Amino acid sequence: MGSPPDTRVSIGILHPCLVSPARSLPLTEAWLTDRQRVGVLLQAAGLLSLLGRAGRHLAGWEGARIAAGGMLAVAEAWPGRSPRPAQDLLLELTAVLFGDGQVAGRGEARRALRALLAGWGQSLVPIPPDEIVAQILEAAPFLWRLDLGTARRALAGEHRDGHPWIAGPRAFRARLLARNLSASALGDLLAGPDARAFWSPGEEGDPGHLAAAGRWRAAVAAWERRPPASGEERVERAAALVALGRFGAALEGLAGLLAPEARALCARCQLDLGQLGAAQATLKGLEKAPLQSGQVVELAEIATRVEANRKKPGRSAFWLRRALGETADDPRAALGARLAAAGAAWDRRDFLAMQRFLEQARPALDVPDLAWRWHQLRALWAAEKPGGGPEVVESAVRALRANRRHRRRREAAGLWNDLGLARARVGDLPGAERAFLHLLRLEAGCDGPRKTTLALFNIAEIRVRRGRLAGVAESLARSQEENRRSGNLRGLAQDFELAARFELALGRPAAALVLCGEARECEPLRPEPDLIAARALGWLGRRAEAASRLAQVPAVTLEELEAEERPAVRAHAGDPEGALREAAGTPFASLWEGLLAGGSPPAGSWEPLAILEPYRAARLVFDAEIAVPGSAPAHWLRAAAATLRRLGAVWPAEVLEARDGGPWRLLAAYLGRRPGDPEGLAALLAGAGHPGAELSLLTAGEPRLLVPGPGGPAELTTDLDEGRLALRAAVWSARARP
Repeated sequence: MGSPPDTRVSIGILHPCLVSPARSLPLTEAWLTDRQRVGVLLQAAGLLSLLGRAGRHLAGWEGARIAAGGMLAVAEAWPGRSPRPAQDLLLELTAVLFGDGQVAGRGEARRALRALLAGWGQSLVPIPPDEIVAQILEAAPFLWRLDLGTARRALAGEHRDGHPWIAGPRAFRARLLARNLSASALGDLLAGPDARAFWSPGEEGDPGHLAAAGRWRAAVAAWERRPPASGEERVERAAALVALGRFGAALEGLAGLLAPEARALCARCQLDLGQLGAAQATLKGLEKAPLQSGQVVELAEIATRVEANRKKPGRSAFWLRRALGETADDPRAALGARLAAAGAAWDRRDFLAMQRFLEQARPALDVPDLAWRWHQLRALWAAEKPGGGPEVVESAVRALRANRRHRRRREAAGLWNDLGLARARVGDLPGAERAFLHLLRLEAGCDGPRKTTLALFNIAEIRVRRGRLAGVAESLARSQEENRRSGNLRGLAQDFELAARFELALGRPAAALVLCGEARECEPLRPEPDLIAARALGWLGRRAEAASRLAQVPAVTLEELEAEERPAVRAHAGDPEGALREAAGTPFASLWEGLLAGGSPPAGSWEPLAILEPYRAARLVFDAEIAVPGSAPAHWLRAAAATLRRLGAVWPAEVLEARDGGPWRLLAAYLGRRPGDPEGLAALLAGAGHPGAELSLLTAGEPRLLVPGPGGPAELTTDLDEGRLALRAAVWSARARP
């Protein structure tokens, strides 16, 4: 590959990093402080933002150099969108700047970088460069120092239409572009002392009043200009930081404060940071402290969540009794106490008690900052009813809409998570994935492990269910690491369950069974491991064991499978009547009726497979073949085998290919008997599930076209006495190889 022409001329964009300075050093030889190295990452993110806007990309950092002032210089930019996510490129650059492996050591630059790397180390979802710019500036506020203006200058550039561009959040860009300056003038402005004012413009007013009005970012900016002067003000600032999801900074700001309200806020931060043991210790230390009724209610909610996640006896019952007993004179707190009790009942799967507390808390619907929580809990309760999916979605939407402008960042993230789970429950997997991407966007701005253990985990689960497995194993490993570190046994059980689903998607049911056992050890009362185990045992032909596992699964848990899977899991467990009940009312009812009647299903009963995504259709073909060998039409059999092979599910693909009678193998024999019958050959290919295939015979002379057709990317060849027979089609079965 040759070198690209001069970037500045050929691609029509201007950027400080796209120059060839007269004097510069390779990245590995330049002496930079840690702060300057983080500044280089900011420059790189700014450059990637402009290149993405211009339809260009970087192949990597080979040849990148450092010029005067710590300016990054990259001479090569190639046409087309980048095949690699921005976070991968920045991780590669981080390894060059800081070395491979973990970034150890003290200092604010290295602390900031460790926080950034925690979010960049996933390839499941690309992070837009503009979002990365925001992450860097939030994690590394020292980049606003005057001596690091060179790094900020790289946020400005000019794309091919002659208009300036600013990398970063939309509001930041709008404030700068409103100045109507050239790209170079904007770069000077960003490098100067007034740049930070465009990032977080100051607002007049007392920071405490701003925080009370829900303007938390403005309040925190005001406190940065004038630090809190009292312990009470430090608590107010910490509460604003918690609302923004900055739990680490809030906890740091509360250090040394002994007031009960400060310690109660510490417990909230510890929970959200995944420090479950520390949170439990803080709660124990507050048991005899004088607290306001609202604080008691919040601590009761924190205590129940800590105990549910750790699966170790705690003092949640003490806090719930105290909340229910000490709030009689405070109507709002009394409603909050009942909502906390409803959440605790859900955790221990006491749904009758949960319903009772929800009914007692129904007046919360008239309190704007409590209504969302009532709807959220109602969605959790409805999710435990068979057929409750539509009600779950309705309640989740209501929770998200209730007083949404005043929700703390993590609360809003949790509501998007609930909506994603609700959509998945009713089979809307694309809609669920969109909701989880909103969840990830919100959690990316929060401290703590939930961006990994909740947001990326749920995206990974939807990807597994849709047969899109890239990045899933990596996300699972990171989630397990986080949950082991924090002692979150509930989260670890869910990790093992998803790992078992992943193994099933790869066609490894025996491995899935082992993981189901590990999930059960983490949380014995969850029914999901039995459901996944029944699925695996059915594929292995162990019907009696599958039936035994399935008998322990509540009907509502079966709704966690897709509509086309539910009849299969019952059929494979030797329950044809149950399979027909599950299929009734779905597009696949006719198919399962034909399969379970002992004969071949009508040809038209396979047509609904076309509405499914390729992996789900392939899995249904495999389920049908497990239930009734030889039932699938040839073209569905081959399409399913090809899909499963592309996914890496080798065993199911081989099973389907073994069921294939090999009509392409018969082609050679047919040609030997009737070499001059192109219409018969075309009919044979169409009957084998390959209409439009192209067939040619290559001899020592020129090729002879036997069957004209559009062909396809898959090619199959075999040698005959007359020459080499070549078939081109859309897909082919590996078992059809001669």
